[in-house]
Amino acid sequence: MIDNSLRKRLRKASEDLYIFRKTRSDIRNAEARLAAIQGAWMDAGPVPDYHEHMKNKLRRDWPTLAEALDKATQ
Repeated sequence: MIDNSLRKRLRKASEDLYIFRKTRSDIRNAEARLAAIQGAWMDAGPVPDYHEHMKNKLRRDWPTLAEALDKATQ
C-alpha cells in the first residue's frame, strides 16, 4: 500500500510533468504562429510591389501594428 506522503509526491510529479509537456506544446504552437506571421510580413509573394504598397499602407494607418511586425521579424 502507498502511504499518503508518497501518493502526494507522485501526484505532484505527475502534475509537474503535465505542466512541462503543456508548456513545451504551447511554445511549439507559439513558434509556429510567429513563423506564419514572419512569412506573411517578409515574403513578398508573386507581386512584390503590391506587398510593399500594403506594408506601407499599414505603416501609415496602423503604425503600432507595423512597428510590432517589424520587431517580430528582425
